[in-house]
Amino acid sequence: MYSNYASRIKELRLSHNLTQRDFATSIGTSQNALSGYENKDRVPSCEILISIATTYNVSLDWLCGLSDNKSSTNIMSTYSDVIRVLTSIVNTQNLITEIGYDTPDIAGDFFFGSDAPKIGAIRFNDTKITQFFDEWNDMLKLLKKGTIKNSLYELWLKDQLDKYNIPISSANQLWVSDLPDSDDSLPLN
Repeated sequence: MYSNYASRIKELRLSHNLTQRDFATSIGTSQNALSGYENKDRVPSCEILISIATTYNVSLDWLCGLSDNKSSTNIMSTYSDVIRVLTSIVNTQNLITEIGYDTPDIAGDFFFGSDAPKIGAIRFNDTKITQFFDEWNDMLKLLKKGTIKNSLYELWLKDQLDKYNIPISSANQLWVSDLPDSDDSLPLN
């Protein structure tokens, strides 16, 4: 078994703001056993790993370090999940040439005005996502100009994934919509 389970279990516990005692109780083990898992002194049984995965809706592959996809479903539960999807589209598909976002105080013709071509877009009214977009756009501009190298961009992105590895609260629920002319909205989670 890969040793990533120790850091992944601790990361999951901390992301839910739980003590070792509370997390251990929720997965059916003792605080001492959990401490052993987090410190690599003990290896969790398959039953404990399954309990963690089902209780906290994470994949076994993620727990064991076989995947960076934390969720066992396609539901985006952390800001990092959203950021990982968005950045992978840019990095692997080279489909996006410009990043923009709409905020409640900007008119509906945000992208191109009334003569805009029909395009698909995602609208985020969440301040954490819009803050990430501001920073991401700045980094992509520096990368495109050659001011920074891809290795620095990748380090920055890894830092952002750590920084935004916090649950998306229901008060900040993300919505998908077509811009610029559609009012239809669907929740992502």
